[in-house]
Amino acid sequence: RVADVRAVALALATGGRLPAPREKTTPGRAAVPLATGVQQGSAGAVAAAGAATAQQAHAAGANVTTIVVIAGAAIVLTVAAWLFWRARQRRQQERPV
Repeated sequence: RVADVRAVALALATGGRLPAPREKTTPGRAAVPLATGVQQGSAGAVAAAGAATAQQAHAAGANVTTIVVIAGAAIVLTVAAWLFWRARQRRQQERPV
């Protein structure tokens, strides 16, 4: 990209002919990436909701298997939320400028 910009700048400065534009776009930052706090906060909210659900199930007298299943589901959803934001951030950064 630097070479392209330099060639255009030199052509403009000398009054010469502008080089042909490139046909393929270069990947770059097309959108501002998601803040780390949002990514971690949403995953933390999912984890907290899972923990609250497990605690309520325990207080209601649910058996250990049910509580373990709830905790496992909370862990899976927490990781899924974190991966969703990570994948979204990568897709936005790889979009052409």
